[in-house]
Amino acid sequence: MIEWFSANKLVLNLEKTNIMKFVTINQPHCALTISYKDKCIDEAVNLKFFRIQIDNHLNWRNHTDQIITKLSVACYMVRQMYHICNNNTLR
Repeated sequence: MIEWFSANKLVLNLEKTNIMKFVTINQPHCALTISYKDKCIDEAVNLKFFRIQIDNHLNWRNHTDQIITKLSVACYMVRQMYHICNNNTLR
């Protein structure tokens, strides 16, 4: 990895870098250790990638829970404005 990053003139930010090992639900957890320049890269069970939250089982539950909360707030605001605004404003 060190050679590839150096050859492509890239810098790896270890503060923001995580690794994720995708496993099935039935498979027991086995720790994965990867180091770069003598620093260990943290293993994540759940992470946000391009604004989508996934876990190591490729489960979307955390992402849908987050979206449901945001949609609930938006629906509440539209319901409160329903009596005040016309349809074009609500859209």
